[in-house]
Amino acid sequence: MTRQPISYAWALHTDVSAMPSEGLSDDAYRGFEYARDLAGAAKARSQQNVVRDPAFKPLTIAALAARKGVAASTLRRRIDKARRALFGDITDAAIYKRAQRQHQSARRFRRCEHTGCNSYLGAKAHGNQKYCNQHRTPAERVRRHRQQPA
Repeated sequence: MTRQPISYAWALHTDVSAMPSEGLSDDAYRGFEYARDLAGAAKARSQQNVVRDPAFKPLTIAALAARKGVAASTLRRRIDKARRALFGDITDAAIYKRAQRQHQSARRFRRCEHTGCNSYLGAKAHGNQKYCNQHRTPAERVRRHRQQPA
C-alpha cells in the first residue's frame, strides 16, 4: 500500500483549534507559518491544475527550507510542534469535521420543540438534539411520554 502524501491543510483551519495561533511558542509559531506557506501553495497548485499549467511546481519541504535558510529537519520539527500545540493528536479528518460542524452550526439556530418553550438550542447543539437544557432532562422526557394520547 502506498503512503499518502503529508497534508498541511490543517494550517488553514486554525479557527477550530482549542488554542489561538498567537499563543504558540516562537518555534511553534514559525512552524505554523511554514505549514501555512505549504498549505497555501498546495491550494494554489490544485486550483492551477484545473487549467493544466505544467510550469507550476509543488512547494516541497526542501525547497521551503532552502528559501528560509533552515535545515529541512528543523523545519519539519517546528511544523510538528505547531500541529501538536494547536490540535494535539487528532487526525486531519477530525480537524476537517470540526470545521464542518462549526460552519453548519453557525448557519442556523433552532428552537426547543417543547410546547410553549421559546428558548433556542445552543449554537453547537448536535443535529438530533430537540430540546433545550431545561426540557431534555429525564423527568421532562417522562412527562412528555405520559402526556401522549394512548
